[in-house]
Amino acid sequence: MIKYLIVGLLLATNVWAQSLDKIVAVVNDEVILESDLQDMEQTIRQQIRQRDAAMPPSDILRKQVLERLIMQRLQIQDADKVGIRVGDDALNAALKQIADKNQLTLRQFRDVLEKDGYDFSQFRETIRDEMIIARLRKSQVEDRVVVSDREVDNFLATQKIQDGGQVEYDLQHILISLPEAASPEEVQAAQEKLEKVQALLKEGAIFLKLLPDILMVKMRLKAAS
Repeated sequence: MIKYLIVGLLLATNVWAQSLDKIVAVVNDEVILESDLQDMEQTIRQQIRQRDAAMPPSDILRKQVLERLIMQRLQIQDADKVGIRVGDDALNAALKQIADKNQLTLRQFRDVLEKDGYDFSQFRETIRDEMIIARLRKSQVEDRVVVSDREVDNFLATQKIQDGGQVEYDLQHILISLPEAASPEEVQAAQEKLEKVQALLKEGAIFLKLLPDILMVKMRLKAAS
C-alpha cells in the first residue's frame, strides 16, 4: 500500500513539475519564462506571415526572440531606475491612436486582435514596454547632446560670415533722357542735372526727395542679393 502511495506521489510530482513554467533566462533579478518566449515567438511568427516574408528556421528564430526579450528587459530595468513610467492614460491614448489608424474603435480593435490570436492584456503591456523603451532612448539621446560655449561661438561666427556673403541691396535708378538730336545746350542741361543729383546723394540726401527737383523720365526699383 505504501509502495503504491509513493509511486502515486512520484507520478503526481512529475506531472506538477512538467506543468511549471521553465526558466529560459535570468536578467539581473528577473526571469524570462518559457511561456514568455513562446508568446513572443508566436507574435513574431504572425507578423512574419502578415508580411509574407520568409520564415527563418525555428532554432534561429527562437534565439533571436530570446535575445530581443533579454534586451527589452534590460531597457525596462534601466528605465525603471531613472523613473520612466507610462501610465494607463498615456497607454490608452496610444492604443486609441493605433485603433484610429486602422479605422476601428478600441473595442473593435480588441476584437480583431483576439480573433487573430493575440491576448489583449498582453498586447497592452507590450505597447507599454515599447513606449517606455522609446522614452528611455529619447532621454539617452538628449543627455548625450551637449553644446559647449566654443561650439556656440563657432556657430555664431559661421553665421556672421555667411550673412556677410548675402548682403541685400536696394537699387533705384533715375534716367535722364535726351532727344535723339540733342543740342549742346540740352546735353549741358542734362549733365548739370546729373551732377546735381550725384552731389546731393553724396551729401546724404534721400533718393525719393530728389524726384521733384529733377526731370523724372523713368525709375525702376530692383532688389538683388
